[in-house]
Amino acid sequence: MLKMIFLFFKKRITFLNYLLFFKEKKMTLFFIGLGINGCKYLTLKGLEALKNSNKIFLDVYTSKISKEDIKELSKLISKEIIIANREILENEVLKIIEEAKDKNIAILIPGDPFIATTHISIKELALEKNIKIETINGVSIVSAAISLSGLSTYRFGRIVTIPKTNNIEHLRQPYQEILENSLRGLHTLSLLDTKNGGLSINDALKNLMEFEEIYGENFLKKDMLIMAFERIGYEDSRIIVKKIEEHINEKYEKFPQCMIFLGELQFNEKEILKKIFNLSNEYIEKHQYEDIRKKRSRIYIQKLENVFKQIESRKDKIINEKILKIIEYAYNYYEDAKYFYDKGDYQTSLISSSYSEGLLDSLRMLNLIEFSWESIS
Repeated sequence: MLKMIFLFFKKRITFLNYLLFFKEKKMTLFFIGLGINGCKYLTLKGLEALKNSNKIFLDVYTSKISKEDIKELSKLISKEIIIANREILENEVLKIIEEAKDKNIAILIPGDPFIATTHISIKELALEKNIKIETINGVSIVSAAISLSGLSTYRFGRIVTIPKTNNIEHLRQPYQEILENSLRGLHTLSLLDTKNGGLSINDALKNLMEFEEIYGENFLKKDMLIMAFERIGYEDSRIIVKKIEEHINEKYEKFPQCMIFLGELQFNEKEILKKIFNLSNEYIEKHQYEDIRKKRSRIYIQKLENVFKQIESRKDKIINEKILKIIEYAYNYYEDAKYFYDKGDYQTSLISSSYSEGLLDSLRMLNLIEFSWESIS
């Protein structure tokens, strides 16, 4: 009899411990990178997390994924997948986060989870709510494109996104960023808008050339080399290196797409382009950025020259020795800019001019000296 009572209470205690374990166990909000080709690049860790999730949301706002790929993925994990468009990811995100308090929730993202700022915002909100988070990385278009390009990873500048728009002025920011990267000799990975069917390489380049013609700085040339990527990770993927005018006439109809604006090419990068993409030396050598650098260097020097003339005419009013010393430093950088310009080192000339401008602008903004920057074309 005593043995039966002991076994009864033992089972009760075991059951209570079991309940307490699950009550105290913290659920997880998973951010899972799907990769770049449906579910074929999904990691084993990602697959395990999906199978352990009570609810799965698939982001279709920041990237495109076909219905066939969604069906294949659902079959692989034997679970329903909830399609999360922009409205769900932006307006119902708090509801998703609340569910993660007592359920394992997965947000499945094509590529890598935190390349897009949308998902970083969701992560921040979840952390504020004390939700346990786990990130499972996936292959991103960013790493894949740079890797497949054969170009030096360390010679890429800021990544840009080119919007799909009917207002050509909306291209000012990406144009300026491509220009700034190029002036530093760096390559630019350009992601293309995915909304409303997606932006094709052809249309992106047409629009940028139109912006160049109306608002640009005579930077984009028809014979500049662009590396175009179509459906990276898929069996029918293409990587094409051509001049801008040739890309505009090429048909790019399959998505996803992106492209790289080539910067100043080093010797080993030129060799890669010759061997992998069968480009001739003559074809590659037409790709030059020197003209725009030279022009900008000249403009910066002329602007500084005008400013120093203004300062010289009012120098008798400046009595503070420290201010005069800073003006002297700025003038030395101006002299350096001229020296490097004459040597043909336009990048260092631009850097020297920027230092000089920075010092002078600091004094001007503090109302310690008076001058104005004149527009020079």
